[in-house]
Amino acid sequence: MTLKTGESPLPLHKDHSLRGVIIVCSVIVIIIAGQNTFYTYIAPWLIQVADFPPPSIAFLLFLFGGSGAMGLVVAGFAASRFPRRCFALAVLAVMASVLVLALVSANPVIVVVAFVLWGVAFGGLPAILQTRMLQTASFRMRNLAAALQTTAFNVGIGGGALLGGFVLDVAGIRSLPILEIVFLATGLALSLGADAAHSRRVKRLSVT
Repeated sequence: MTLKTGESPLPLHKDHSLRGVIIVCSVIVIIIAGQNTFYTYIAPWLIQVADFPPPSIAFLLFLFGGSGAMGLVVAGFAASRFPRRCFALAVLAVMASVLVLALVSANPVIVVVAFVLWGVAFGGLPAILQTRMLQTASFRMRNLAAALQTTAFNVGIGGGALLGGFVLDVAGIRSLPILEIVFLATGLALSLGADAAHSRRVKRLSVT
């Protein structure tokens, strides 16, 4: 953007979209950390809790990856039109799937179905969150927002795995699904609260 004589660029820390970018990054950290507290240790969980034989784990992980690809395709069609609704539905679907795994781990058929649904639901979440970031950040904030987003994903991955390992040692492997659900509920609540606050601000501005 070319500046006219006498104009000075607005500092990024005063950009109107910075608050929204920080909130989206916070949601990313919470959601991705929650996912990795449990999924990092999914192989031992499947063996020790769900009683799957070790040779079957590779196939189950393949199923999860394939279902994640399906979720990504679905999110690609829907996220740009309904980013908030898609995000809420995906998070709720992950929470429901993980809850089923925690409660019905003795039934291998239900575990496989819930595991696949978990993969589909979570597979679209990164794309939905990236779309949300693009819609939140102003044009001049895009580069910074992209860098913060990448950092948030990495912090969530590493932090979730670290926290999951600590909880695994302290409370046992059966506590990990519940821990993920708590994280996901927190991330969803933060997102919904931020959306509600934004809607109220827009209504006040439209009235004035």
